[in-house]
Amino acid sequence: MARTDRRSPEAVAYRRMYKDKRWRGKGGIRERRLAQEPLCRDCRKRGHLTPATVVDHLKEHKGDPLLFFDYDNTQSLCSPCHDGAKQSEEKRGFSSAVGPDGWPIDARHPAMANAPRAGGGRKVKATSAGTGAGFKKSKKPN
Repeated sequence: MARTDRRSPEAVAYRRMYKDKRWRGKGGIRERRLAQEPLCRDCRKRGHLTPATVVDHLKEHKGDPLLFFDYDNTQSLCSPCHDGAKQSEEKRGFSSAVGPDGWPIDARHPAMANAPRAGGGRKVKATSAGTGAGFKKSKKPN
């Protein structure tokens, strides 16, 4: 049974750019990026050394050839990082990755409306009006 392509007509049209020699050809963007950055960028941030197999666009190109063929708009990723977290982030509009404190690291994450401040904890409330002294952490909601 043949798989149905669920992409939008626009996405189907710009998929052709991935076959362009400027992208895939000898000395193309994909080959140069993987040669310059052979390890997955996201894995390296987490302290893992994983070979990169995918060249990803940092900023979604949505068919714009200037963004698509901009070498500086690319990064090397392993397939799991690209196909999992990166794709989900593009669909949701924010990353669900968390830092060592357990809070999301992406400022666009909805939980960041009550963002932790420097030094940890959530927004603080003043106990002494206007003095700037006597701040305490508010409790996390249940």
